[in-house]
Amino acid sequence: MSLSTKPVAVLVAFAVCVSGTAVLATGPASAQTSSIDSCTVIDQPGYYVLTEDIDLPNQGHVVGLDERACIDIRANDVILDGDGHVVDSGRFTKAVGTGNSMPVRNVTVTDLEGTDNVVNVRFENVTDGRITNVTSLDPNSYGEGVQIVQSKRVEIRESELHNTYHAGYAAVRISDTTNATVSNNTFSATSLGVEAERLSDSVVKRNSFDVKQFGSAISVESGSGNLLAENVVAGRPNHGILLNGHENTVAENTIRRADDTGIDVDGSGHTVSNNDVSRAAEWGALVEGSNHTIVKNEFSRGGDGSDYGGALRLAGDDHVVASNDLGGVHGVFVRRATGQTTIRHNDIDATYGVRIANEDRCRSRWTRAAFVDVRANNFTVSDGDRQAYAVVNEDEQVVTATNNYWGAETGPSSPAGENVTDPMTSTAADGDGAPVSSGVHFDPWLPQEPTNGTAG
Repeated sequence: MSLSTKPVAVLVAFAVCVSGTAVLATGPASAQTSSIDSCTVIDQPGYYVLTEDIDLPNQGHVVGLDERACIDIRANDVILDGDGHVVDSGRFTKAVGTGNSMPVRNVTVTDLEGTDNVVNVRFENVTDGRITNVTSLDPNSYGEGVQIVQSKRVEIRESELHNTYHAGYAAVRISDTTNATVSNNTFSATSLGVEAERLSDSVVKRNSFDVKQFGSAISVESGSGNLLAENVVAGRPNHGILLNGHENTVAENTIRRADDTGIDVDGSGHTVSNNDVSRAAEWGALVEGSNHTIVKNEFSRGGDGSDYGGALRLAGDDHVVASNDLGGVHGVFVRRATGQTTIRHNDIDATYGVRIANEDRCRSRWTRAAFVDVRANNFTVSDGDRQAYAVVNEDEQVVTATNNYWGAETGPSSPAGENVTDPMTSTAADGDGAPVSSGVHFDPWLPQEPTNGTAG
């Protein structure tokens, strides 16, 4: 490593948190430019420029690899500018990383390509870090592209990120971190894009994902206060977004295809809003846990060609499903209602608009229809080769489904060969609208489509 004699302006950054996003402010400081042409330890603040590729012999995934990084950053206030060069670190497990778990602040890695390393870039114990305009290609078959561990206010943005072909390894893995931002990146040919655990107050936003079969674009296993927004998922993922933890938000994402489920939610207190899942093989969204709000989404085409799947599958309690556009075999499939479930103000066009299921015959009260409140929805059904229902109740308890528009001013009809009556008012389901099953309290109904969120 050599030093030039020309001083340059170094951007010294500090960060503040606004709505969970790291916002960086910068100011100049004078420093020398240091040139790097081989693996080294950076233990002084400064601006470092890689002047040529580093291409060391690849020893593969073998015992005896050096656990250090080829370029090992151990100082605060460092900018590493790859100047478009490539690091293939050979015996080192990381191309670029912060060394020996030493806390460091204000570290930037930019304009660098890492390839065929176990990990291309690893930030550990970093506060105010930036990974920008980095290309992370083909990590070692047992490695990951970028790792963020036990850090605060780290950004990954405007980068091209890949992962290994082996399942279980991510293009970006984040753990035990707060106020991270992953934005405006391209995840190409990945089987697992972003995987995070114990992540809080962070943002994954405006990324594009081309996901291989059997993978997932975004998986947040635990944490709270996170925003997953405006991402576009293509390819053939099993799941577009997997979310656990509590009080996270999934908003305005577009999932063009999923071989299983577009958005899979568990935990508690999440908000899922304004998402578009247009082609899921099984479910547009699968929601379990408690106290979730599912609002203003478009979930469609789930369950094509079978009697299973659809727009939305629900289990748990205290959910609100409101103002969504739902289509497929099932509009809403309530598999296990263990507490209050509110389904209101939705446009539902499905073979089974709302189905209160009783799947497990050994546990006949697994779903309790009395917990489910279906009101002020607009139902359209198309049966094809099957008997269609706006609401079908398979439980012993009555489901409340009053003040809905059934597709006709005269109210709901009965399935072919049946004479259904309201179990509470004894009114016959003999209108021209969509059919309901027995056990559905449908009277009174709306004579026309609800036009706002006040009906019912």
